[in-house]
Amino acid sequence: MPACHSNIYTQQEFAQIAGSFKIKQKPPYYLQERIEKLAWFFKEGATESDALLKPSERLRHLEGHYNTLRKGRRAWGATMNNRYLEHNVRMAAADRLKEPNEKPRFELFEARHITIDQQFDEIDRFMDLACELLGRAVADLRAEIDASSAKGPDVPLHEFVRGLWETYFEEAAEPNEPNGWEASADERSGEFLDFLSACLSPLEKQKRTPSNLFQLYRRACA
Repeated sequence: MPACHSNIYTQQEFAQIAGSFKIKQKPPYYLQERIEKLAWFFKEGATESDALLKPSERLRHLEGHYNTLRKGRRAWGATMNNRYLEHNVRMAAADRLKEPNEKPRFELFEARHITIDQQFDEIDRFMDLACELLGRAVADLRAEIDASSAKGPDVPLHEFVRGLWETYFEEAAEPNEPNGWEASADERSGEFLDFLSACLSPLEKQKRTPSNLFQLYRRACA
């Protein structure tokens, strides 16, 4: 969230949010900031003001970087498997170690006592780890997009609701899943819906009914 970002909720609105459910202790200082961040990402995602907030765009960039890194890993491997090319790289590494006044570019070169072969092994491990992490990030984001597609097109809203549910579950004195009843029928079963309503109402033109809030919760958190 940018440093210049102004609060989305007024103090009065946040007081209503904090009072919409029974908190296990005095509202922690980070609660408002956490809810503000969730609301900010929801508003930005809803208006699509930043393309990278869209999962499909993030996936496109991640896949591009992942493929580039894999090509680099293959190029490094091919170089080190060619004895002539490997000789030139080894000579460059030896020359580099003879330059005590040059600050190493990577922390793994800080230990000047390790051998060139050990440095090459560290490079292999680093590049393998980087490929693995980017590969996992791509797979996780694909799964997230598939799951979101099944829930419907309103991804920012569903992410906002899921974030609020996690917040409620962590901070409520006696968290309970809503069952669709209004708070007047069962106070605790409607507690999260009251919290969700307090967070959503300032961001939407029309206040949602308890039934609508419950259906939204089911779609987002199923």
